[in-house]
Amino acid sequence: MKLVNCGCSFAHGHMGTPLYDYDKVQQPGLPEAKEKGFESAGWHISQAKQMTYVDLARNGNSNEAIIRTLRTYLHRNDTKDLFVLIGWTHAFRREYIAWDVNNNHGTFVQYREIPLKESMLAKLAKKLHKGRIGPMMVEFNERPNRPLSFDDHVEFRQYNIMLQTQQLLQLLGIPYLMYNSCGNEHESTNREILEIKEQIDKSRFYNFDGPSYDQYLQQHKDLLSSDGGHPGPSGHKRLAELLLPKVNDLLT
Repeated sequence: MKLVNCGCSFAHGHMGTPLYDYDKVQQPGLPEAKEKGFESAGWHISQAKQMTYVDLARNGNSNEAIIRTLRTYLHRNDTKDLFVLIGWTHAFRREYIAWDVNNNHGTFVQYREIPLKESMLAKLAKKLHKGRIGPMMVEFNERPNRPLSFDDHVEFRQYNIMLQTQQLLQLLGIPYLMYNSCGNEHESTNREILEIKEQIDKSRFYNFDGPSYDQYLQQHKDLLSSDGGHPGPSGHKRLAELLLPKVNDLLT
């Protein structure tokens, strides 16, 4: 059986123990993994369950990139004997296709969508980047008479992506577990958005309404890496320990 690992840097295992002995996935639209992989939470679970480790997670991934690369993998490979593990990331991360002028083709780019200059988030971004919006942040093109309802906007997209992924995996009969690796936005009170949220299967989601793993780490700083923002080797192992009981339940 294969464990297909999806997510951003937290799921990829960034800042964890280097992992050299594994097969890198080659597929269109998936950035090439660095020379080394990492002993991520997904890797630890695959070892505990004697599964082949398939890593689709990449640093900086948006939720759009997570579902896109998973769809491609399922389209190009046998879907039998798979278990899919998905660590969702911040809802305000986005993906678009830019034009690579050097190689003359479109390429996927990950960025952070923020409100216009007047917002507190934009002001904070400028403060962090010495008076300018950071290179990975793009201001949303709001109408003058229609300011962005930011929480509703990002959560609407987030819940839709989660629900679409759930429906895809259910349709293919693939067991899976989702969790919030980085970010866990639940601020919207919009009725239609909450209705989408209600349709997400919480029995296949670890700690849906609770803290995301990056929030958990702020209460367990001994698990942080030297950069202070990612799990260290013990942090990735702890995440696996938290997820493994749920994986066992779903597989049995």
